[in-house]
Amino acid sequence: MTSPRHAVAAVVADGIDYEWIAVSAHEIGHLVAWRAGGFAAGPATVTKGLFGGVGRGDCPSGARGVVDEHNIDAYLVGCAAGAVTQKRCSKLYLRGRCGSWWSTGCSADRAAFRRMRRSWRRPMSWGQAERKAAALLERHARRLDELTIRIATTGAARY
Repeated sequence: MTSPRHAVAAVVADGIDYEWIAVSAHEIGHLVAWRAGGFAAGPATVTKGLFGGVGRGDCPSGARGVVDEHNIDAYLVGCAAGAVTQKRCSKLYLRGRCGSWWSTGCSADRAAFRRMRRSWRRPMSWGQAERKAAALLERHARRLDELTIRIATTGAARY
């Protein structure tokens, strides 16, 4: 059986667009982090745009109405997890190419992070959330790679 790391490299070698893989990894990062935080996240999806490139990536957090003082930090970490996983995938498999507008994380993720951090009066910065996400996701590296392959080749993944 091929290891996920080699399988991701094979998907890249098969010619799947770098941006498609980067966005896939981004959405999988949210999925895994929010699930680890106890949210009913997913499914993560990536859709094709009008001209065949990436149209949209999405991963519902499953947090609507269930965020409280006990899990708000997990929600915030999940917001940053997309950017963290995308950067990881870029470094390991995409020769540092992160994709054009996804290079530092989606603006919608940062906006959700800021909105929830403010409304819950949490002192966590985006950088702190990224570091916590990196530590969490390191424990799930194999699963991240497996799910990134799945979403990159099929357009959707559940966890």
